[in-house]
Amino acid sequence: MLETSVLSRQTWNPTEFNRVLGTVPAGAYVCDDQGLITYFNPRAAEIWGREPLLNDPRDRYCGSFRIYTRTGAPLDHQECWMARALRENRPFNGFELTIEQPCGKRIAALAHANPVHDENGELLGAVNVLVDITNQKRSEATKDEFLALLGHELRNPLGPVRNAVHILKSKGTEDPQSTWALELIERQLAELVALIDSVAEVSRLSRGKISVQCLRFNVEQMLADAAEAVLPSLARKDQSLQYAATTSGITADADRAILLRAVEATLHAASKQACTGAQITMATFDTAQTWGVSIHWGGLAEASLHASPDALAAPSREYAPGSHVAGPDVSVNLALARGLVEAHGGSLQLITTVPGYRIEIPCAPLLDAND
Repeated sequence: MLETSVLSRQTWNPTEFNRVLGTVPAGAYVCDDQGLITYFNPRAAEIWGREPLLNDPRDRYCGSFRIYTRTGAPLDHQECWMARALRENRPFNGFELTIEQPCGKRIAALAHANPVHDENGELLGAVNVLVDITNQKRSEATKDEFLALLGHELRNPLGPVRNAVHILKSKGTEDPQSTWALELIERQLAELVALIDSVAEVSRLSRGKISVQCLRFNVEQMLADAAEAVLPSLARKDQSLQYAATTSGITADADRAILLRAVEATLHAASKQACTGAQITMATFDTAQTWGVSIHWGGLAEASLHASPDALAAPSREYAPGSHVAGPDVSVNLALARGLVEAHGGSLQLITTVPGYRIEIPCAPLLDAND
């Protein structure tokens, strides 16, 4: 992306900067520090399906007719990535959204909103680059339909296998190897079922089949429930989970069930990546605009279980050597967690200082279209 973090007021030449943006093969526009559009290139107008008036408060932050999150929930212009980049004074890169044109046509795009500062750190405005991924999303829709069908077809034969294992265990056996083999089959079968269920959830999420129902709830109790749900999985690797509440009683207006599933999926991914006997730490945090959860651990598993940027598709750098590749169960869990978090306008990012993840949710809820 363009390097726009620090510019000198003396050398800042809007005309030259806009000329450069005009050559970018993607939609690009500039807002001042009040969110008023001061420039947009021809590709941005094509994506919006209209040409907004410059410096017009009616088109503050974005020239789109309507905006939606990746799950189809309406997104107010006040909460779009450009607005958040200006309000929170930080970049938002690679976040998916859907733009509806006045004619009704919808464009899927990745937003890259970055604040622009002068040499003293004062905010000058922000630039947002919109990359059209509509064709890519059509291909993904075909893949998601296939995954949904595959998950259904794979789940059917697993039921009889599970019943057969249950019958064999109920009859009992004095052979230690047979007992070990049955317990191994049972464990692996449970993991396979969980993986298929996660793939099905990712498919449903990608097709907009999951709606967000926002109600107020206690975050610490939700995290306690998530910790309890993953304890059996952690116990199989002799891992422990420490929950550190760094704030006093966060309450959130969000979908408790969806965020509970997102935290569980992230904890499962962390468990798979952490070595046997590792301690996994989960901590909460909140700011004026956001709240969230950080999950980290003491070391990577030896079997190269590391999440790649493609697994998260998030704007964070890797914290481990690029030769390590995530296992499929890790990638599926992270894809699921990312989608569920982004349904709330939040983000799931890699922690680069220590192995771990950071879930961040905006305080303002994003309501589903049916709410």
